[in-house]
Amino acid sequence: MTEELAIKTRGLSKRFGLVQAVDGLDLEVRKGEVYGLIGPNGAGKTTTIRMLLGLSRPSGGTMEILGRESSKAGASLRELVGFVGEDQPMYDYMNVTDCMEFTRSFYPTWDRQLALRMVEIFQLPAYARVGTLSKGMRSQLALVLAMGPRPPLLILDEPTSGLDPLARRDFLSTIMGEAIGPEQSVLLSSHILSEVERIVDRVGIIARGKLLTVRDIDALKTSHKRVRVVFQGEPPAAAFKHPAIAGVERQGSSYLLTVSSDLEEVLAALNRHPLFAMEVLEMTLEETFVHYAQDSRGRSASENR
Repeated sequence: MTEELAIKTRGLSKRFGLVQAVDGLDLEVRKGEVYGLIGPNGAGKTTTIRMLLGLSRPSGGTMEILGRESSKAGASLRELVGFVGEDQPMYDYMNVTDCMEFTRSFYPTWDRQLALRMVEIFQLPAYARVGTLSKGMRSQLALVLAMGPRPPLLILDEPTSGLDPLARRDFLSTIMGEAIGPEQSVLLSSHILSEVERIVDRVGIIARGKLLTVRDIDALKTSHKRVRVVFQGEPPAAAFKHPAIAGVERQGSSYLLTVSSDLEEVLAALNRHPLFAMEVLEMTLEETFVHYAQDSRGRSASENR
């Protein structure tokens, strides 16, 4: 039985002149999951989202949103997808209540109780003009408007960029606690990895328009470990030759190793050398991401020689 997907792309590509912004992307977001798409600036995250939303035409490949071919779905698809971006266009002359009522008129599935509850949680001033709202309040209002119709798919592109930590926490807590139901799917693009780590089920790491890896968030964080080791004297070159050792960093008298697999085997190999100390450290999502990004950068440089 084929797993139901909210988003499916095959060979998705986008070129701007000589720049390959997205390069053969195979992206799958399952129905009912929160999927984090992370990568450095210029990795292709926003370009991918713009293509999914029909705001930019792909140079190649295919896209399916909620089982429909994106390029043929047209306006009917927009009713099924909620979107919150970093810079959300709104009618600044309207007040918050008018903005909600205006948006509600386009959606027969509008959940008035949900929208009002979110306004109350965010403490949005109901009769303040949108143009007078702070950046944080505009982001919160954008989420209200996106979630009001109860769309089966929510796409968030750097939704908390520029918000202070407290506002980011409230924003994400509302998404997970109030807005998202078990049948709804979320694609979250963000460079704030601590917030991705808190709420996603799976994460895809993208760099230079290519998807480097896709893993369950817990599996990704446990797939790599750091090992800090202090040798008695200078270590022989063979100490770092194990194929599972993905990186070595000298820190004073100690060495910090990045281990990608076979941890017990690596520890046993290290113990064959005279040691003063050795400890295993957990890696954060940010550290794992940096490893993949640096590895990709190194491979790219090698390929271009």
